[in-house]
Amino acid sequence: IAMAFAGIGGALASPIGTAIIEAFGWRMGYIVLGIAIIVLVEPWILTMFDRRPQDVGLLPYGYTEKAAQAKEEAKDVELPGIPLKTAVKTLPFVCLFLFAGIDGLFAGYNSHLPNFALTIGHTAAVGAAFVSLSQIGYVVFSFILGPIIDRIGVAKPTYIVFVVVVIVTLLGFMYIRDEALLYICAFFFGANMTAITISLPKLVVKIFGPKDFTSV
Repeated sequence: IAMAFAGIGGALASPIGTAIIEAFGWRMGYIVLGIAIIVLVEPWILTMFDRRPQDVGLLPYGYTEKAAQAKEEAKDVELPGIPLKTAVKTLPFVCLFLFAGIDGLFAGYNSHLPNFALTIGHTAAVGAAFVSLSQIGYVVFSFILGPIIDRIGVAKPTYIVFVVVVIVTLLGFMYIRDEALLYICAFFFGANMTAITISLPKLVVKIFGPKDFTSV
């Protein structure tokens, strides 16, 4: 849920940033966006991120006495799975490492959508809309893909996402020039980012277990 809502910020910031850059230039645009990030993010970092719920008179999210007791008891139980030192020497780790890196490069194309729009004859505002729709698509597909993976496993939904992205998005960007249809392509392009935020952690815990999940 937290990762999905990161897409909301991107969807809102893209058209605003583009409008500022068009009106005042990219230097002023970067300054304005930088100040906005500091104002919106820094207070939370300074006041909330290093505090426990108990420190402000609250209970942790989802807290129950039974769950707390079970968590305490679990501390004495060895979690199943492969330790980090062993995991990093395995072929599955190398494959997942490459999967994350390659898909990260692919998802990074999102930042090139404004220039892509310009090269095919559309305006910077249309390019900003591409980015926003991609981010909204990421949010939507995050909430769709997560429950599906929980029910039927991680492999098939991830394959389907890549097939949809290749057919609907990449071929669309190559051959479609109609603005409305490109908006649809941009929306579906957002599905690709779920491979990193949802599929990859599921793959890690499935292959290596929960023992050193965070480190792996």
